[in-house]
Amino acid sequence: MTLRTRLAMALAAVGAGPVLVAAAFVRGSVLVAMAVTAAVLAAVTGGWVVRSHHRRLAELIRAADQVADGDLGVRVPEPAGEAGQLAAAFNRMTQRTQSYVRALTASRDQLRGHLALLGDTLSSTHDLDRILRVILRTAVTATGARSGAVLLLDQSGATLVGHLAGEKAAPMPGTVPVSVPVGSGLLGGVAATGEARRGQVAAEGLVLHEAEPRCQTYVVVPISAPGAAMTHAAPWPAPPTVRGVLALYDRLGGDEFDEADLVTLRTFASQAAVAVDNVRIHEEAQRLSLTDPLTGLWNYRYLRESLHREVERASRFGHHLAVLALDLDRFKEVNDAYGHPAGDEVLVEFSRRVRHETREVDLVFRQGGEEFVVLLPETDTRGATVLARRLGAAVRREPVMIGPRADAGLDLAPDTGRLAIDISVSIGIAVYPEHAVTPQAVLDAADDALYAAKAAGRDTYRVAEVAPPAVPVAELPVPAGASSPEHDLPRAGTPPRQSTPPRQSAPRQPARGRKRRGSANQPEGTSDGTPATRRRRSG
Repeated sequence: MTLRTRLAMALAAVGAGPVLVAAAFVRGSVLVAMAVTAAVLAAVTGGWVVRSHHRRLAELIRAADQVADGDLGVRVPEPAGEAGQLAAAFNRMTQRTQSYVRALTASRDQLRGHLALLGDTLSSTHDLDRILRVILRTAVTATGARSGAVLLLDQSGATLVGHLAGEKAAPMPGTVPVSVPVGSGLLGGVAATGEARRGQVAAEGLVLHEAEPRCQTYVVVPISAPGAAMTHAAPWPAPPTVRGVLALYDRLGGDEFDEADLVTLRTFASQAAVAVDNVRIHEEAQRLSLTDPLTGLWNYRYLRESLHREVERASRFGHHLAVLALDLDRFKEVNDAYGHPAGDEVLVEFSRRVRHETREVDLVFRQGGEEFVVLLPETDTRGATVLARRLGAAVRREPVMIGPRADAGLDLAPDTGRLAIDISVSIGIAVYPEHAVTPQAVLDAADDALYAAKAAGRDTYRVAEVAPPAVPVAELPVPAGASSPEHDLPRAGTPPRQSTPPRQSAPRQPARGRKRRGSANQPEGTSDGTPATRRRRSG
C-alpha cells in the first residue's frame, strides 16, 4: 500500500460525516428551490389562463350586447379548445339569425309592395280581373303558398267559374273556362256551406272535382258579402251572401297551412268581396245610364256614341252600315184607348220581338217614345230590306196580349181573358256610305225614309234616296295685299276701281224639309240625352 493510499484512507475516516451532511443539505435546498419555482410557474400560468378566459368571455358578452342592440354582423375569434367551440357556436347563431332577418325583411318589403299595389288598384280601377289578380298575388306572397285560385259564382248562383288561377295552379290555365258546381269537390263545398277549410288532401281522403287543381295541402275561404252573416245552405245553391271562393295550395317548405294563414286569407277574401260588389255596382250604374229602363234597350245617349263609332269603323275597313228607323203605327191611339200602362206593355213586347229578329252584333236603341233605331254593322241595302220585311211580319203576326184595365167595356180575347192589341211598324232604311257619309246625315236619311213609309200608308218600309255626288269646289285665288274702297270698308284684292252700285241679291229661300232631331240647335233636356222638345209624328 502506498503512502498516498494510506493518507486518503485516513482523511476519509476522519471527515466522512461532515461531507455527507453538506451533501444532504445541498440536495434539500435544490428541492425547495424547485418547489418554489414550480409554485411560481403554476401561479403565473393560472393567472394567464384566467385572464385569457376572462378576455374571451368579455368578448362574448360584448358581442351578445351588440346582437341585442340589433347588430347581427358581429363575430368573435374562434381559438382552440372549449372557448373556441363556444365562440364558433355563437358565430353560427348570429349568422343564421342574420339570414332569417334578411329573409323576413325581404318578405316584408315584398308584402308591403303588394299591399301598396292592392290599395292603389282598389282605389284606381274597376277592372275586376286586375283586382282579383292583385289580391291573389298578395295572398300567395303573404302565406308562402305555391299557387292559388279565385272562382266567382255565375249569374245562376249554381256554378263556380274559374275567374283567375295562379301560374302553377295546373290544370287551370287562364285561357280555358273552368267551372265547378256548387256542392261538388272542395271548392264547391266551401261555396255551398260558406265555411272556410284547411288541411291535407291525402290525410282527409278528400275527393276533388275534376276541374279543381291537384294539391297536397290547401286553405279555402268563401268570398262573402261585406258585413253579412254566414248561413248554411242545404240544399244548394250557395247562400245569398257568398260571391265565390279564394283558395291557396301547397305551402312552400311542405308545411301545412296554420290558423294564422286562415286569418290572413279571410282578410284578402273580404277585400275581394268588397271589390266584387263595387265593380258590379259600378257596372250596373253604367248600364242604367246607357239603357232604357222600360224596355232594357240602349238609349239615345248610347245611340249617338255607337253611331259615331260604327261609322268610323265602317269607314276604316270599307264596310257598309245600315241604319233602320222604326216607329210604331198609331201608338197614340193605344195610349188614348187603353191607357199608358197598356202602352208600356206594347213597347216592351215590341222591343222583345225586335231583339228576337236581330243578330247578336246588331244594336237596338229606343230613341224616344215609340221611335226605335237599329244599327246593322256590315249590312248593305239588300240585307237591311230583308230584315225590315222580317221585322214587319214579326210585329204584325200576333197581337200584343195585355192585362185589361179595371173599367169595363173592353173586348177581351175569349180564350185568355186578356186584351189583344194589333200593332204594326213603319221602317226607314239608310246605308252608309250609299245614302250619307256622316253619322248624323245617315240617321237623318233613315228618318226621311221613315216619313216616306208613313206617307205610303204605314206598315211598310222605304229606302232612303241615294245621295247626289259631291260637287267639287275649286279654290279661288285671292291676290295678296289689301286696299280700302271709297266707303272705307276693308276689302281684299286689287286697288279700288270705279265704284258701281251694289247688286241686289235675291231673297234667301227657307230650307226645305223639317227640323232634324238631335241637331246642334235643339235643346237636350232629359238625362239620357233625348231631345227635350220633339216634333211628334201623326201616328
